[in-house]
Amino acid sequence: MQEHVFNLYPVENQEELSMSYRLAEVDGELGLGSDDPDLAAKNLNLLAKRVAFGQKLPVAILRGGEKPLLAVAADHPLVNRDYQLTPHVVTLRPQKEVHTARLGNFDVFGAAIALSFLGWELRGQLREHRELWQSGPNTFYRRKPVNAKEERRRVDIYGGFRPRFLFIEGFLYVAVPVVYCYTDAEWADEAFDDHAARRLGGKRMLYHFGRQVYPVKFQRRTGKAIKEQVFGLEGTNEYANVFDWTVQKAGEAPGGRPLDPRSPAIQYRNPGNDEERYGALSLCKLMLSSEDARVASCRREHQRTPAQRIESATGIVEHFLSGLKLSGRRLKVGTDPRSVDGRQFDYPAMRFGNGTVLRVGKNARDGEVRMLDLARSRASLLEDRKVGFAVLSDFDDQVLIAPRSLGAAVVGDLKTQIETMVSGLIRRAYTLQMVRYSDEDQRTLRDQVKTVVAALDENSVNGGRGILVLPPKAQPDLHNYIKKKLRDRVQFQCMSAEKVGSFYGKSGGAGGSGGNGQPVKPGPEGRFRSYLMNTVMGLMIVNRQWPWVLHGGTHYDAYMGLDVLDHTAAFTFFYEGGGVCAMRDQDSSHKEKLGRSMVAKVVYEGLKQDLPDLDRPLRSIVLRRDGRLFEAEWQGFEEAIKKLVDEGALPLDIVVGAVEVPKHQSLGIRLVERTPDGLENPRLGAWEKLSTSEGIVCTTGWPFSIPGTAEPLMVRVVRGKLDIKCVLEDTFGMSQLCWPTPGGCMRLPIDLKLCDEHLRAFAAKADEDSAVFGETLDEEDEPLLNAAK
Repeated sequence: MQEHVFNLYPVENQEELSMSYRLAEVDGELGLGSDDPDLAAKNLNLLAKRVAFGQKLPVAILRGGEKPLLAVAADHPLVNRDYQLTPHVVTLRPQKEVHTARLGNFDVFGAAIALSFLGWELRGQLREHRELWQSGPNTFYRRKPVNAKEERRRVDIYGGFRPRFLFIEGFLYVAVPVVYCYTDAEWADEAFDDHAARRLGGKRMLYHFGRQVYPVKFQRRTGKAIKEQVFGLEGTNEYANVFDWTVQKAGEAPGGRPLDPRSPAIQYRNPGNDEERYGALSLCKLMLSSEDARVASCRREHQRTPAQRIESATGIVEHFLSGLKLSGRRLKVGTDPRSVDGRQFDYPAMRFGNGTVLRVGKNARDGEVRMLDLARSRASLLEDRKVGFAVLSDFDDQVLIAPRSLGAAVVGDLKTQIETMVSGLIRRAYTLQMVRYSDEDQRTLRDQVKTVVAALDENSVNGGRGILVLPPKAQPDLHNYIKKKLRDRVQFQCMSAEKVGSFYGKSGGAGGSGGNGQPVKPGPEGRFRSYLMNTVMGLMIVNRQWPWVLHGGTHYDAYMGLDVLDHTAAFTFFYEGGGVCAMRDQDSSHKEKLGRSMVAKVVYEGLKQDLPDLDRPLRSIVLRRDGRLFEAEWQGFEEAIKKLVDEGALPLDIVVGAVEVPKHQSLGIRLVERTPDGLENPRLGAWEKLSTSEGIVCTTGWPFSIPGTAEPLMVRVVRGKLDIKCVLEDTFGMSQLCWPTPGGCMRLPIDLKLCDEHLRAFAAKADEDSAVFGETLDEEDEPLLNAAK
């Protein structure tokens, strides 16, 4: 029997803990009659936040009655009872009766109150800890970088944690995820001159104000030195300059080096706060995003094994959480992480072309393959001309767009290689139209876009799909911008001219053939074939051809994946285990959430179009949202389903529901497996039910090599009466439709992965001004680029 270990630590004296609270009725308009169905919930959360921070007391929201209630600590009188929201005014009417929530015996309301109050106490006590600085409401980092002893480091790495209390099967635990923050090791005044600093507006900086360290949102350099920059002291009629104020409050060397009165002054804002403040650029270090190449390098160098992550979490419990108190009583947090008998979903059977089914198991006589041979077996079936892809449809016109800097012989061989591989996968002839574009001296983004478009015009390419080989030294935004610009004309998978050229050696440059007129040949063969296979799989997805599907389908008949990025929404309609799968998108007036009518329209029209193609009538549909599901989106989904039911296209008793997959993390819960050799990454399909509506499932893990520690996927049922175990198993099965990476595994289920790939292609940010006006800077003259190397 497998044993699973979690970064969850028990509160051992749960029976001794209690809290007293008083209920306060929220009287007034929250926005229930507004055109925005999310406004009332937004205002209620805003009210709770203002009460908590304005009166410095824990607050919990209780919904479900005629009017929402706030639970507030009984020993804190409500001083301010009237609050201005947007645009409504509400009044708190506290009840006299005092209630007690005992952590050893409570109802659902008691659990919600307990978690809110515990979180408040936890954050407040950690905020006062001398060794920590806070980034966001629940995240804390050590003040000293973990790599502080590396004198030539380019990046500062701060180790931290994001604690969270939760109940599992009635027992109280604290989850202790280990997290990291990365900043430039160089001070901002040394890394960026005035010209470069002008391009940093809106970037996050880590501000070092003596013992206090905190993130800020950089606005601009003021043009004055800190000795000259004057500001008004909050709540008074007095003024001070940045230099004198900083020295008075944080010392003469607040960042660990002497503060120069002549150094530049800046204007900044605290995250989540529009109030502008003044500070010193010399106390800032640029915070680095996960997309930064230096962060990726640091992650590779400082990867944490499962054993190291659990060991770090245990150390955090011992050092930072052991002295916490609730209502004056000390919390006894155990240092032995939660461990239980492991739960694991069976690997689902997969169907390929010609009805060939791949099953994973130990019985080779029945045609099963070992889990260790899974990736190899998938690739073998795809490349078998008698098997190939499971779902094939007609192809639009196909095109290969390549720069002239790649020799004709190289491009010709690349075209042949792609055509041969695709023909084997689809079991019929496949041909690409060749389009060459001039890339000599095309340095700006504008010029690189224009030359590709001109080549398409010259060759009368007005539709279809294919492959675009990006030119050598392509502008960073070319990949995103060209896909957006040509979205309604031709869609394509991208390759890199440098990468292609590296496989062909010296013959990769301009010219008609290899040396002495001999045909060119790429190498090394294994690496080139792997690169080509990944490219071709991307090309097949662009063409909406699906390699394999779930032979047994899913518990719920249909899933509808939904994600939104920068005013673009992507929908994946998934039926019959992937046998029918359609992608749709829609521009949105909102950046991150969708309106009711728009969702209703897309869902109604999509289902109306797809239903005739299904072999069986739908009995259940699940809306799966990447990130938070907004009320307007759910209402739009319900409206579409009701309309189809009224028309007789869907049955009256159809089961509907919605689940959320939180972005980026499983709320920090890690699951590892105890083996004779110690703690290791879990097996594919390991799962755990956290409550009737929440659970985690390992969509990555053994037998695939996962750098560091595998991160489970968190799934939360937020609408409808869905079985969380069934949703988790469906999620696991759909994550194994890893069409973009047939030789590996994939964290997201395919419905959300296709949304993600679609949005990356058509909604990712690009410097459109550079594409339109052709602005460019020589690399050697651009301090920002040099600082990032």
